[in-house]
Amino acid sequence: MKRILVLILLLLVASAAFAEEQILFSGKMESGAWAAPVVKFSSFSDQFAVLAGAQGGWIVNHRGLLGLGIYGLATKHRPPQDPYRYDLYGYDFYRVSTRAEMFYAGAIFGYVVESNKLLHTTFDVLVGGGALTLSDEKGEDDFYNGNDYPNDGFFVAEPSIAAEINMTTYFRMNIGMGYRFVNGANSWGFNNSNTSGPVGTIIFKFGKF
Repeated sequence: MKRILVLILLLLVASAAFAEEQILFSGKMESGAWAAPVVKFSSFSDQFAVLAGAQGGWIVNHRGLLGLGIYGLATKHRPPQDPYRYDLYGYDFYRVSTRAEMFYAGAIFGYVVESNKLLHTTFDVLVGGGALTLSDEKGEDDFYNGNDYPNDGFFVAEPSIAAEINMTTYFRMNIGMGYRFVNGANSWGFNNSNTSGPVGTIIFKFGKF
């Protein structure tokens, strides 16, 4: 019995010694990079919205993505409530027209499926933060009494899936959809619900893939 146990133990030790180590990235690591202008179509305060921005970062072994993105509203939007109905930090909103502004930025983590194929799929998620504020019609936030509107910060997470086509060796076009989850918005009638929403994206990627 002891001989059998010793034999089993020796076999286990031998198999462990010759087993191949499992790691996330094996072999030679290849690096690339990308930069891209981005257009997003979404909703904001229950209205259709267009956001513009940019993203870029590191590509690992033609599959992994690690980057940064920043986006802001390109369309004009009124706050959900009429601002002149209340006084905020001493501002007199009567007869003053305001517009709402939102921007957010964060880290991008993604994965590309079969990057070498003409048409392939990408998955990514942006995790970061942003801010809401008000401004006058010219986009200036210090239009009254020389003061600034305070920013309302929030957390944002935006997962997405996209179809990507290899246009040339150094240019790819990406069309996708996702959802923007906002947490912490709570000013001027904005909340998590009316600042979150579905997102459609068009991305023009340039780089070494």
